[in-house]
Amino acid sequence: MSVNREVTFLAILLLAAALAAAVLTGTLPIVLVGLFISLMIFSWRLDWGAYVLVALSPFTGLILDFSQYEFSRTIPFIRAIDAPWVDFFAMFLLAAVFVRLIVDWARGVRDGKATQGANYKIIFPGLVWYAPFFLSAVVSLRSTASEFFGTSVKFIIRPILFFYLMFVSLPMMIIRTRTVAVNCLRVMYTTGLLGALMGLASFFVVGGAGLWRRATPFYFFGFAPFGYNHNLLAEALVAAAPIGMWFARSAKDEIRRRWYFFGTFLIVLIALLTFARTAWIALAVQGIIYWLTVPHGRLTADLRKKIALAVVVLGVPFFMYMAAFSMSYIAAGSTSTRADLTRIAITYFKRSPWIGVGAGTFLPIVAETRAYFLDYGDPLDAHGVVQKLIAEQGLFGLVAFFIFVGWVISELVRTMEKTRGHVFWSGLLPFLLMSVASGFVYQLFNTSYYNSKLWIPVGVALAISMLARKETRGYE
Repeated sequence: MSVNREVTFLAILLLAAALAAAVLTGTLPIVLVGLFISLMIFSWRLDWGAYVLVALSPFTGLILDFSQYEFSRTIPFIRAIDAPWVDFFAMFLLAAVFVRLIVDWARGVRDGKATQGANYKIIFPGLVWYAPFFLSAVVSLRSTASEFFGTSVKFIIRPILFFYLMFVSLPMMIIRTRTVAVNCLRVMYTTGLLGALMGLASFFVVGGAGLWRRATPFYFFGFAPFGYNHNLLAEALVAAAPIGMWFARSAKDEIRRRWYFFGTFLIVLIALLTFARTAWIALAVQGIIYWLTVPHGRLTADLRKKIALAVVVLGVPFFMYMAAFSMSYIAAGSTSTRADLTRIAITYFKRSPWIGVGAGTFLPIVAETRAYFLDYGDPLDAHGVVQKLIAEQGLFGLVAFFIFVGWVISELVRTMEKTRGHVFWSGLLPFLLMSVASGFVYQLFNTSYYNSKLWIPVGVALAISMLARKETRGYE
């Protein structure tokens, strides 16, 4: 934006805020003024919005609950809204994108080149591959029980449509340069490092169950940014680890390389020390992808033997502890819960195997299952995207979801092939593939299948893939 346009834009926003303040009372006008000014700033610097979006993505434990605020208690419907901060910010950032597009369009009309404008545009990545999954959720309404119909409709809008628009499409609209892409990855690595430091601190501030200690997120200053479950922390660490590996490999000087290596080592170590079985599986998948896709020209045969020996020596104590931990009553209780949730999913899958019993109905169904309530208490969602989908959207939804996932993976793999030999992109893309693929593997056993923790890294990776193709082949 030029200075004149910035001043004009700010004047319009402040005028709108002043009008709101004239007709409204309490703290709401102050909130509106802040929102208007923030909208102007982020529409001017969308890259700043991308950094905030990526920074908030793993912190799904940060919840904005409007019922806690006085100004919203008298507003119908608003007081009943609560969601992670990242969800609200994603909607706000999308509004900033539209403001930027409108301003750029108006500027183009004024300059006689309305079709050009800025580099920003609306993007619906892989829509033809996502649409069947969305359609499967809509079709599942045919078999939804009447008491759950409203719940199912809301679930289709949020999170099923929401995750695609806000966490996959939105990053691709904003990440348009290599600098912004690298900065987003730097933010992702930093959040992973913060998670690792929290996991390390948990050994000193969180009590364990007898001999069994594990890295876990915790509550402080009224916030639990990663939530309370060790899996939620491990997910963020697993996603960030390959990014740290790439920074360590690509660092220009030895000091930075060592710091990135140390930080990445800490992230991986704490991920292992969560003793989340799924995290171990996801890290193993990352290791396989790394070995298959990253050149190892620098590794001599002798060095490979030393690495293998170090992995065995360091890995044996971890595996022994994990084996013992898996037989403890803590792990046994988790396994029992997962097994019973899977039985419930299979039961409802048999009732409607093709289209399911309704998107978003699994949790209320579990809540109404008396036997589950007596054994475990509060209801939990399906611990695995397969169980979730076969119950709610049937085989149609399950196949459609994995078709979309397959498209995401294939896009990254195809870009790797197209950019082979390019020093920068061929070095980065395998690590993005590691992060994204391990995230999908994690959701085979966990419940983050629709939230920012999984899909914002996907959106960032697809944006970088698009940018890589544009830079190396001259097309988008």
